[in-house]
Amino acid sequence: MPTAGNGDTTNNPAIKGQQFQLLGDIQIVSFVANPSRLQPFQKTTISYQVKLPTALKVPVKLAIGTQAVNGLHGSADFTLTSTTPFHLFASTELVSRSIATLTVTVDQSECRPGSISGLGLAAVIKANVDQSFTGRLRGNGSTVLLGAGTISIAVPLTLGGTRTMDIDIELAVAKADQNVSISSTVTVKVNLDTAPDVDSWCSNASAKIVQPFMLHIVEKELVPAMHQQLMDQINGLISSAEKTDRLRRQFALTSFALTSDGVTFMVCPTTPDIVATTTTVSRQ
Repeated sequence: MPTAGNGDTTNNPAIKGQQFQLLGDIQIVSFVANPSRLQPFQKTTISYQVKLPTALKVPVKLAIGTQAVNGLHGSADFTLTSTTPFHLFASTELVSRSIATLTVTVDQSECRPGSISGLGLAAVIKANVDQSFTGRLRGNGSTVLLGAGTISIAVPLTLGGTRTMDIDIELAVAKADQNVSISSTVTVKVNLDTAPDVDSWCSNASAKIVQPFMLHIVEKELVPAMHQQLMDQINGLISSAEKTDRLRRQFALTSFALTSDGVTFMVCPTTPDIVATTTTVSRQ
């Protein structure tokens, strides 16, 4: 346990380094997956057994990925939808390190890929945003930029005269189980053509009033419309896959990625055939 005062070990680099090295000396008796090759939505059991070095005198905790395990040997079950690397982590109160790794391969040969172009997605979002603010937009209207799991939308508005309002919308888009989640952040900046000594105060006050209203519009209108658009594409691929599948299996979303190039996703059968093999450990 760390001590207080001059004996505090929490931030002692030498002690941290020593413990980190000792964790690397842990002997891996076994670290295996059974099966190590499977199909989407199948379960694998990761088993482990280790021996601690005698020089390691502090309590050690083990985890397979983010799942904590108890004891120097045991196992944990995981249901997978894509090829997944697993790390066996060992940690003390001060340091943590990966001490072994293995990869479980998911055979996606029966899956169906889908995609949405970045230009097409950005154009649809821009059209929806511009329509919501018709008559108030400055210049060429809103701009939409796609990134790694994000969509940035800038909406330049005019309030009359030289008064303006700029709305920045940040959307985080990711896979959530067999669905897609979208969370939003809205920032509003207002510029008023008032006297210089009161302009800043009035602009900030106006922005605080407008911001929750704009967030409501984004969450109740923009986000649901965008979510529906994405899910229509995904559900369309699922429907097509199920209609043409020779075994009449049900399909579900297994992967989803948003980048600057657009969206890629995959749907896979939820009732696959069983494939069973075993893998061996790769020492770190």
